[in-house]
Amino acid sequence: MLVQLWLAAALAGSNMTACGHHDYPPWNWHAGGKIVGVCAEVVSTLFQRLGLNVNLDYVGPWARCQQKVASGEVDINICALRNGERESYSRFTQTPMAINDMAVFVRQPSPRLLEQREDLAGLRGAMMIGVSLGSELDTFLEENTRIHRVNSLKQVFGLLASDRVDFVPYGRSSGRLFLRENYPDSGLADLLWPLQQGELYISVSLNSPHLDTLEKLEPMLQAPGMGQWIDQLLDKYSTLYLEQQRQTQQMP
Repeated sequence: MLVQLWLAAALAGSNMTACGHHDYPPWNWHAGGKIVGVCAEVVSTLFQRLGLNVNLDYVGPWARCQQKVASGEVDINICALRNGERESYSRFTQTPMAINDMAVFVRQPSPRLLEQREDLAGLRGAMMIGVSLGSELDTFLEENTRIHRVNSLKQVFGLLASDRVDFVPYGRSSGRLFLRENYPDSGLADLLWPLQQGELYISVSLNSPHLDTLEKLEPMLQAPGMGQWIDQLLDKYSTLYLEQQRQTQQMP
């Protein structure tokens, strides 16, 4: 087994493959045949410091990305919340890359007073296929709400705008960014209380010959300037995403 892993690593050389969510700006999204965004730049930069190049060619939507990581066709999931299923086929860094503030998005004014997670019981929600909010919150939503799964973020918030669901659990910064450009006058907004402080981790497939790289990432993830760098990247890629959206809308 060790010989097989050594041979695989030798054949792979200094390149690794990576994927991420196709529609989760500014953290990551699909543009120009690549996955781009905060997570993409962080992963590329950190692995470059280890002498490894990361290929971020688009391999498909989020569910397919995870399937390819599970099979070992792709080495790295660039950022994700941890849950039991993902831990069965990949190993995560000990230190999260960043904290993703998760919020509840509703139509304003909301017909119901929602002040805590338990108030969502019995309501209809919408999420993208393959998205996880972590094991505990996934279980709560599965047992207490009715979640509709769809393919794109536009469909998720479209269900909310058309009153076909009551809420959307989603990253606060990502949701605000998307609504600002796509549903500016819809009355959709996030509730101020936090649904969850989601920790975003880098993970590597258990079938990858590069599992040993995870430990080498820890000092970089724990560096004092990491949080400031993430904040700068969030500003950078929020601006880039909005520019791309406007350019797309202006095309004939």
